[in-house]
Amino acid sequence: MFVYNWDTSAALTTDELERLDPSLLCDAEIRETFIELRRENDRREAVAARMLVALHRRGVPKGEGASATPMWVQFQTGQRVRDARVCLAVGKACESLPLMAKAWAQ
Repeated sequence: MFVYNWDTSAALTTDELERLDPSLLCDAEIRETFIELRRENDRREAVAARMLVALHRRGVPKGEGASATPMWVQFQTGQRVRDARVCLAVGKACESLPLMAKAWAQ
């Protein structure tokens, strides 16, 4: 099986990635770009969850008048309340499950 390691997607900016035309890429390039994007998204979600837990613990959303942290997230970012609730719960879980946190961040 031929595996093409097209690792330049990691070096491209979001604007450059948006301008990529998949019809001009070979299958291996599309595959590698997709996988790299998913991995990067997962790593960013891990960091976002840690930041959200920190905001929650410091009371930033309450200080800005929000009734709950997930509601604050929806107002600030447009993320669905359910997704923000899950993000907060997973971020809290990672505090007591360091191997899970490490795996998610990789």
